[in-house]
Amino acid sequence: MDRLLAVCLDRRLHVVADAAHHGRTLRHLPEAITVPRQLPASTVLFDLAPPLTGRRGRPRLKGARLGTPTDLAATATFTITRGKQYGRTDRARIAEAWCLWYGSFHPRPSA
Repeated sequence: MDRLLAVCLDRRLHVVADAAHHGRTLRHLPEAITVPRQLPASTVLFDLAPPLTGRRGRPRLKGARLGTPTDLAATATFTITRGKQYGRTDRARIAEAWCLWYGSFHPRPSA
């Protein structure tokens, strides 16, 4: 990925990999790299960390607990889109939420 970033200097890099590739190795990627992935159903998602308060002590690393992907899907607004996959065009329902998958990525937000 470092080689690709060196060539793509001012661009964002979206890396697609097997679902097994998540966790500690991806925690320290540069901001310009995103790795979309399928979440396990048992994943607990959190809101982004609140802004610094200016008070003493360690700042919060995560916000309020949002729930599992199933919990979020129950109240999400979905958009229907079409995409090509395996040589055919299919419809897909898509919802987006900026949140924190703290267990794998710690304070780095995911979409």
